[in-house]
Formats: sequence, structure tokens, C-alpha cells
Amino acid sequence: MVKEILKCTKSLNLLYVEDDELIQSVYSDLFSNLFKSITIANDGLEALEKYKNNKFDIIISDIRMPNMNGIDFITKVREEDENILIIIYSAWNELENLKPSNNLNISGYMSKPIQTESMIDIFKKVLCTNR
Repeated sequence: MVKEILKCTKSLNLLYVEDDELIQSVYSDLFSNLFKSITIANDGLEALEKYKNNKFDIIISDIRMPNMNGIDFITKVREEDENILIIIYSAWNELENLKPSNNLNISGYMSKPIQTESMIDIFKKVLCTNR
């Protein structure tokens, strides 16, 4: 299954937004094996700056972060690009609070901790089906 996903991801540039250093380290290692390049931001404000200065194909963003939360960050991105693929991932109990994201054209949702099988399913759906 991973080889199938690689066909869809290996040419993509990812912006990965996560404020927890341990989680960031674990998933950035994983994502670096799947994507052409990965740029990491520690919060929504830093992510917005990096987004404005680079070209990304996909964003994977946490929601609860300091300085600028994920919903505010994604709202700003959507003001400039309605089509970039965005996957939100957040703690399971926070997914209930994502109603503000309904109008943001979110491509997919993952809950923390990310289960490999569900991540592969989301990537297949979002990255392989939509391209």
C-alpha cells in the first residue's frame, strides 16, 4: 500500500504545521519519506509566513497552536488559494469542535494519534483520487 501512496505523494511539497516538538519529530520523519519536500512550521503564524514565501501542494495542519490556531491559518490560506489540498489533524476529542472548518474546503481529517492505516486511507482518498 505504501508504494501505491508514493506514486501520488513523491512529487508533492508539504507544509506540515505542528507545535508539539515530539509529535512534530515523529511525523516529520514519516512524512519526509513520503513527500518530495517537507517544510515544518511550529504554529499558524509561522506557517502563514512560510506559505506566502513558498509553493506547496498540500498542507497538513494541527488546530490548537499558539500565536495563530489552525482554523485562522487555513482561513488566511483560503483567501489566497481555494484549491490547495488541506488535511486537518487534531486530537480525537477536538474533531467535534471543527464545525468552523466546514466552509474551508478541507480535503480530509485525521485524528491524533494518527493510525497508519487511517493515514494511508486519507492519503489515498485525498492525494490519489483527486489528482
